[in-house]
Amino acid sequence: MEDNVHFSRYAAGAFAAATLLGTANAHAQTAPAPAPAQSGEDITALRHDMESLRQEYESRIADLEARLARAEAAEVLRIDPTCSLEKVRRVYTGNDQAESERYFAALRKAGLK
Repeated sequence: MEDNVHFSRYAAGAFAAATLLGTANAHAQTAPAPAPAQSGEDITALRHDMESLRQEYESRIADLEARLARAEAAEVLRIDPTCSLEKVRRVYTGNDQAESERYFAALRKAGLK
């Protein structure tokens, strides 16, 4: 039980750190806002920019999730070499199904069985 509590605290701390670091980088990369759209071409360009930003964001989130999963898997296996995905599932508190699936896929890729 104590290992589960330690893992949960470690996971929460690692997630908070990754979130804060990601937020700081996002603010540093914010470009000045251009003037409001004036034409159909401007609107099309804005939609294109939004889609590009969405794809970049999703890619960065996936990368951070994978890095976090690798770090957590290594720490969990250091604490408990017999740990398994099933043990992690019992203490994992994620609410988003897609995020949970990506998280467990990353843990599997990181070597947790």
